[in-house]
Amino acid sequence: MQLKIFHIRLDKEKMDIDQEKINTFMQSVNVKKISNQFVSATPVNYWSILVYYIELSVRNNLPDKSTIYDDSELDEQEKLIYEALKQWRIDKSSELKIPPFLICHNTELMTISKIKPEKPEDFFQIKGFAEIKIARFAEEIIVVLNSL
Repeated sequence: MQLKIFHIRLDKEKMDIDQEKINTFMQSVNVKKISNQFVSATPVNYWSILVYYIELSVRNNLPDKSTIYDDSELDEQEKLIYEALKQWRIDKSSELKIPPFLICHNTELMTISKIKPEKPEDFFQIKGFAEIKIARFAEEIIVVLNSL
């Protein structure tokens, strides 16, 4: 996920320009979260807007989704990652009070172990991961991967 900061200045001639910039940007990305803050400043007050997003071109240019079906396709290091991810899934399912397979299937965990995604956008290349699952679990999975 990426971040972009906009300022919407409140004087009439600059406000229209600033709004056009943000409107154009918002049409070119998949917005995940927006945060704003009013700033009282001299000579002009403005709104500061933080936009967390995923570039649409990143999603649209990904290769076909990958899937690993058997742990025999994993090397020893990848098998260690797979085991750590299974433990994360058990802990997460207990926390959410849902069955582990609703978090991630074994094939998804094996594929993550093989691909080793580094940022949330990388999960789009894994079969079974779409926007909702990525938003819910990608950051935590990346933490697990980085801890190994």
